[in-house]
Amino acid sequence: MAHSILIIEDDKILADNIRLYLERFDWATCLTHNAETGLKSLDSMSPDVVLTDLMLTGKRGLEVVK
Repeated sequence: MAHSILIIEDDKILADNIRLYLERFDWATCLTHNAETGLKSLDSMSPDVVLTDLMLTGKRGLEVVK
């Protein structure tokens, strides 16, 4: 069974590169570009890991962790 990870990153190129890299190693990924969408994603998935940018536009990464 693949592990799952939620990626919250507002830099689209960086986010896509992270997603592609993790998928090569059989991680199931969910990618969002802002904190609000990332938090809503938690309603439908239960990721093993949440990887978030600390300096997101709008809600900051530390707020997501709380």
